[in-house]
Amino acid sequence: MDPHWADLLTDRQVVGAYYTVLPPLQGIALRSVHLERVGPGLVLRFALPVFPDRPPPAWAGAGYDRFECRLEFFGVADLDWRGWAAGAVADVRLAREPRRRVRAEVAADGVDLRFTASDALRAGRPSAYRVDGTVERHSYTGAVDRHRLGDGAAEAWDRSFHGRV
Repeated sequence: MDPHWADLLTDRQVVGAYYTVLPPLQGIALRSVHLERVGPGLVLRFALPVFPDRPPPAWAGAGYDRFECRLEFFGVADLDWRGWAAGAVADVRLAREPRRRVRAEVAADGVDLRFTASDALRAGRPSAYRVDGTVERHSYTGAVDRHRLGDGAAEAWDRSFHGRV
């Protein structure tokens, strides 16, 4: 039986604080993939298909309808990546492997990403956002992100934003 992603998190409360039950990684909006040579690591940034049922007071009534977070994989190996489509609706499948490893498969139209990694995953950088026309308005939970970005989105080249959980 495949594990639920929440069962592999080193600190479930980072995202679990916002949900009574964490949704599966099915139908996520894949926002970015960041590869890191140190570790080596991989960070998926995505929006879950279900908005939290326990949002912070600042999100309540502000019109936010999307919840974004990151999932970091450590000790990445056997990487096979074909295609990219920003904002693709993807399914992530995790399967246990021997020696405390996990096989990850990210599948979407135009995207096929497969790799193995440590079975200890880290979630981080939760935020809520909404789209006003062509502009995204964010509510970041981290003080540094709130200070640096206000309610705007980070630029695609901003490694300090995209490469860290």
